Amino acid sequence: MKISSLDLNNLPSVFFWDIDINLISVEEDYGVIISRVLMFTNEEYFENNISILEDSYGKAKIINVIKNTKERISDDICTLAAIKYNTVINSKFHL
Repeated sequence: MKISSLDLNNLPSVFFWDIDINLISVEEDYGVIISRVLMFTNEEYFENNISILEDSYGKAKIINVIKNTKERISDDICTLAAIKYNTVINSKFHL
């Protein structure tokens, strides 16, 4: 899904199906936001969505979240992020 901003009220509700968005802080809950946006990103919208995340959180936070999240970010998105940031990012589908 393509996003246009990190305004939580404008993000698709499927991103936060299990969380009350009124309880999420864009600043404090960056891990949840980054991982959920990337979980629902595809190759077509990767550059758009990663740019919006970078504007708010910076590369270091994004890399840290991708490497440490338990969310199931697709292997394609992990590969694109690994190439973009020149780092190793392991699959999120290994048990």
